[in-house]
This record gives sequence, structure tokens and C-alpha cells, in this order.
Amino acid sequence: MVEISSGGEKIRAVLLKPAEPKGSVILFAGANGRLDITAAGDITKLRFNQLVRTLTIWKIANGNARQLDVPTLLVGHVADTCPHTSAATVPAFRTWYQSGGRRLAEQSFSGGLPAESEPCETRSPHGFWGLDPAVAGAITGWIGEL
Repeated sequence: MVEISSGGEKIRAVLLKPAEPKGSVILFAGANGRLDITAAGDITKLRFNQLVRTLTIWKIANGNARQLDVPTLLVGHVADTCPHTSAATVPAFRTWYQSGGRRLAEQSFSGGLPAESEPCETRSPHGFWGLDPAVAGAITGWIGEL
């Protein structure tokens, strides 16, 4: 566990670092962004509301895919009905990303548990509800191949 001071507050983060890291994965919280991690590293708020994200990458790259020179894995669920993560946007994103000279890695999932939340929340296909081992395995497997 790491504590960082920011704006007069202490921010706690859990850092897992192997002896020879190949890259990094950052786990962010959705909603208000607070996980309220205890000194022991336990997450006490927003359980079931974490995600891996890269901010808005086209803003980071100023619309120029060549500036985004990082391997990218796009993961989605075929039954995701959240309007903010429509599968219909994938072809345009793929074309934009690959115009920078890199291949976009993609993985789609189906199945899982029946939704217990709204379409854009975690306990639905949007959050890969019931698929944690498969999704985590696919992501860590992809990272391991880099």
C-alpha cells in the first residue's frame, strides 16, 4: 500500500509490482472515484465499481493515432447495452487506432450472470458480470505476451 499526499488529503493506492515488470495496469474507480482503501489495502467503497481505463485516448493523442504509441487491448461484451460503450463505435476506433501503425488487439465476451444493475453499471454485461476470471485471464494473458 502506498500513501500519496494531494490537495491536503492522503490518497491510498495499492501497488503490486513484480520483480521484472513488463508494463502497468491501473485500476480506477468509477462514480466519484473513491475506493476508500484502508491501511491494510482493503477496498471499502464502490465495491463492484472498478474498471481499467485509459481516459479518453483520442484527447491524449490530440486526434493523432501516431502519438498513441502504446499497445492497446479493447475488451467488450456482446450483450453490453450501455449507450456509452456501443459496439457500433468499434470499427471507427479500430480504423483510427490502426492508422497510427499499430494493430489493435480485441477480445469480446458473452455470457456471465443475469444483470442485477442498470445497463452502464458493473453488475451487467457492461461490467462483465459473472465473467471476472475469464476477463482477468484474457487481460493478464495479453499483457504477458507483450
